[in-house]
Amino acid sequence: MGENQYPMEVSSLDYCPYYCEENVWRLLARPEFAGAETWALAVFGAGTSVPVLHQRLGRPGDGLVYWDYHVLALARQAGEVLVLDFDSDLPFPSPAADYLGAAFPPAPRTVFRLMDGRAYCHSLVSDRSHMRRADGSWLAPPPAWPSPEASPGVRPWFLAAILDPNLAGIGSLLDLEGLLANLARG
Repeated sequence: MGENQYPMEVSSLDYCPYYCEENVWRLLARPEFAGAETWALAVFGAGTSVPVLHQRLGRPGDGLVYWDYHVLALARQAGEVLVLDFDSDLPFPSPAADYLGAAFPPAPRTVFRLMDGRAYCHSLVSDRSHMRRADGSWLAPPPAWPSPEASPGVRPWFLAAILDPNLAGIGSLLDLEGLLANLARG
């Protein structure tokens, strides 16, 4: 892909707050990414939350939010890996090393699951039950589009499995140093 072929205007893209995994699923399925090297990156903590800086919904000043998990997109353009994070106040897209260094404070229990973008688009399954309260009401209104369903004949990737640090087989589980090294290979 040539320079500036990735969609850069966030307001023109499908987006629903609090549904980061679906926002990335919709983004990576766009024609602009056909044939491109892309990834979905799930970030979570070995505990109950992961600190992420520079989030639009974060506290004033540094944008710190403690998400239960976060999913963002990565794409290689002209040899450089870029991060596309709908929820960040950093540029969209941002060079991966810049974004990762700014968004993730040193946290030894942060886990990154790097997944091939095309496989993610064909395999993600979500019934959105993680966004419902015990009484069935929504924690946040769901997206207007249908929920992700795996393509026929493809092994489904359920969100709970993606976020399980003990489950191998879906992408690669990495720490920040391993993620940066993986992305530097080209």
